[in-house]
Amino acid sequence: MSIRAVKVSNVSLGATEPDIKEFFSFSGEIDYVELHSDNERSQIAYVTFRDPQGAETAVLLSGATIVDQSVTIELDPGYKLPAAASVPTTATKNTSASGAESAMQKAEDIKISAGTILVNDKVREVDEKFRVSETTKSAFAAAEETVSNAGSAIMKNRYVLTGASWVTGAFNRVAKAAGTWVRRQKRRFWLRSTRVE
Repeated sequence: MSIRAVKVSNVSLGATEPDIKEFFSFSGEIDYVELHSDNERSQIAYVTFRDPQGAETAVLLSGATIVDQSVTIELDPGYKLPAAASVPTTATKNTSASGAESAMQKAEDIKISAGTILVNDKVREVDEKFRVSETTKSAFAAAEETVSNAGSAIMKNRYVLTGASWVTGAFNRVAKAAGTWVRRQKRRFWLRSTRVE
């Protein structure tokens, strides 16, 4: 029998059953949620899905935040539904491939969205600390002024055309380098934020 349940560790004490259901709602149809106290800072949730595809998709969200804490999500083959739970025990067999792909895409989108928020926060923090935006704006302003001055010189002397082309090329290289640097910083922070500790 395929695994339909996941164990969610480090769940915030402020998280409720509706919070858990909302968080996992895109992964698949949820049959049952059970919360247990773990320690003075967190609780454990067991989430049973209607089909194994939901549980497999849910595991992809490990590291995401529910309420205010990052959670760990893993398949739980040994989980048994409580006797009081009136839930069908057989998995639905009519899961379409497109439904599974859709669930996978939604999980990936949530991960990327969470990663993007973290990256943007880190980039903003680095920008404030090292004043990257101000330095880049100054470099652009200086390059723009040089190009403008070169344009005036071209109007007066056609032999300056070669120098103006060089300055324009230099401006384009500065702009490209600045864009590349920003993309690299975002990617570096995104990679760091998505690592499992």
